[in-house]
Amino acid sequence: MKTAVAAVKRAFRVTGRQRKFPAEIPILVRIWREDGVWNVSAFDLPIVVYDEDLERARQYFGEAACSHFITLADLGKAEKTANELIKIAKRRGFYERRIKPRELVERIEYSLDDMAICAAVG
Repeated sequence: MKTAVAAVKRAFRVTGRQRKFPAEIPILVRIWREDGVWNVSAFDLPIVVYDEDLERARQYFGEAACSHFITLADLGKAEKTANELIKIAKRRGFYERRIKPRELVERIEYSLDDMAICAAVG
């Protein structure tokens, strides 16, 4: 797992206190149960996951977001995408905490320092 986090940090050029890339990327998701599974779908990214267990679906979403941003970094588009997500989040009131937990949309932040971010990448 540590090597996966190191790979993400290298992809985002995160070194010590100098970050070329935002430390946290705001991602607005919709979570709903349908046909016996929990679905987690990003509003502004092409990421959708599902599982019978809600916590596993959330974990899979984090892993998918991590993989997505590694691919964007390889294409040279990660920083632009992250900055666009930050602008969208500000317009939606993401930082004012107007989105309450357990609504149809949920506020999720993934930190590059969180060891669980890329459990399946490596």
